[in-house]
Amino acid sequence: GLKMFKGFKSLRGKIGVTVISLAVVLALAYAFFSSLPLTDHGPKAAQSSQTFISFGTLIQLKASGELAEEALMEAKGLIYELEGILSAKDGSSEVSHVNSSSGNGSFVKISEHTFKVVERSLYFSGLSGGKFDVSIKPLSDLWDIGGDNPHVPSAPEIESALDIVGHEKILLERDDGWYAKLGQAGMGVDLGGIAKGYAADLVYDVFCKHQVNGLVNMGGNIVTVGENPDNLQGLWRVAIPNP
Repeated sequence: GLKMFKGFKSLRGKIGVTVISLAVVLALAYAFFSSLPLTDHGPKAAQSSQTFISFGTLIQLKASGELAEEALMEAKGLIYELEGILSAKDGSSEVSHVNSSSGNGSFVKISEHTFKVVERSLYFSGLSGGKFDVSIKPLSDLWDIGGDNPHVPSAPEIESALDIVGHEKILLERDDGWYAKLGQAGMGVDLGGIAKGYAADLVYDVFCKHQVNGLVNMGGNIVTVGENPDNLQGLWRVAIPNP
């Protein structure tokens, strides 16, 4: 009986040593693998980001890859360039020039960017039966949101503004360039509902040109490029917070 007890005690000691050894091995393995990148595509690429204000909202750009910095600088410059020609709040923009020429019967020469955005806007106006309409500026201006006198306009003011709203009165023409005309005096175009999405699509092209992975967030207009370097499967997680 004593011999049997000694044998059991020796076996229990061996098991204890084995368990401890296994725990050490697992701890070392965890420390090693946790130090590796989350993706299995080799060493983690350099990551860069830019955060700034444009189009009246917060812009967040993230990129990873050898040319991440170059991609971000080109993308940021492009966004500022597009804001300068598409913003209805910039008095020197192409859109403002078109608005100030409303009803005079003349076409205004514009850039290809402005032409494409207005053309696409008219497409969505037709598709939605006029529910999306970039000629809404006279109406939205009544609220003066972000201005010196924000207020809720009266019913007569709204009715009067609606008389000069209508996407069918926006005319485009291509000849030796790109041209636009607003057919009624007092009309105004505001591309705020589509310009950021257009810009985000062009940033996508910039990131692809520089062969970088990235995320573009232009005030909630989200575009992802390639794989997420911080996710094991390379996936991007996009969520909508409770409004």
